[in-house]
Amino acid sequence: MIDFLPEQVRTLNELETATFNFILSNLSSIDKMSVRQLAQAVHVSTATVMRMTKNLVLRAG
Repeated sequence: MIDFLPEQVRTLNELETATFNFILSNLSSIDKMSVRQLAQAVHVSTATVMRMTKNLVLRAG
């Protein structure tokens, strides 16, 4: 698992933050979800999920 610094999370926009928070709140079931299923659960686009992931991974590196 990758650790994220608070500074990294603060750079996310509102929808990306909602997605991130959903993931943290549902760790036990999130590993079985596709990007599309995650997006539907959070009521965001798949692009938002991918953008959040990209932003966190790039800033973590």
